[in-house]
Amino acid sequence: MTVKFNASKIVSEEIDGMLIVGFVDDEDNQQEAFQLQYSFEEDQAVYCERNDQLQGCYNGIEFARLERNRLVVQCNVEGRDKLKCDELDIRFQTEQIEFDRLQSALQRILGLTVI
Repeated sequence: MTVKFNASKIVSEEIDGMLIVGFVDDEDNQQEAFQLQYSFEEDQAVYCERNDQLQGCYNGIEFARLERNRLVVQCNVEGRDKLKCDELDIRFQTEQIEFDRLQSALQRILGLTVI
């Protein structure tokens, strides 16, 4: 199953050595959300979460592709089991400066480049 949603809010920030990237469909009435977390200080695995911690795991991503207005994430076996989907297709509209921040954060976490 592919989960598709349009993100109205994107967060990409570093807090106390933890890099967090998140997407939410609607801040006031959330139906879908996806986030990645990576701690550079602990050099731990990448944590991914869909909607809440019950749908989260470490190293659940097989492949991810960032485009100017879209992020596609394909889950591996662990990710499919925990995130309850095979793939996430997240669409968004953002200013260039925010996109650059997002791209930089995803490159640091997952080694992604823009297509």
